[in-house]
Amino acid sequence: MSTSTLPRPLALLLAVTAILACGSPEPGPEEPEADTAPADVRAEAGETFALGHGQRAVVGPARLEIVFREVAEESRCPEGAECPTAGNAAIRFGVETSDGATATITLNTHRRPREVTVLDHTIRLGEVEPYPDATAAPPDRGSYRATLTVEPTA
Repeated sequence: MSTSTLPRPLALLLAVTAILACGSPEPGPEEPEADTAPADVRAEAGETFALGHGQRAVVGPARLEIVFREVAEESRCPEGAECPTAGNAAIRFGVETSDGATATITLNTHRRPREVTVLDHTIRLGEVEPYPDATAAPPDRGSYRATLTVEPTA
């Protein structure tokens, strides 16, 4: 029986089935799946790099992933102001190893911890920008950038 003699609904069903069966093939070993969330920053172990709010870095051959989650505290004394203390900026990061181990860490500019050893890596916070200014509006939390250095512990 040819498709010209099949009832119209059955011919349509066969055509749709044939089209769906021709979908794209699954990637093979020589075609790895694309990274679903490409890194915003790639750095080598020991290299200092800047990470913006919401950005993700992949560090070193171990592919340690670090995500700038949030500004947990901003109490630094603004430029041009008189303050009894320097204040502190605290930044919260998500950390994940290539084998799926995860951690959340908070690093500080003027309090401890300024660095932490987690998931076989030491992560050190450097500068946090922008620095508050007494003559300007408080910085938007999304405009922050943190400077980090990451080194394997072993």
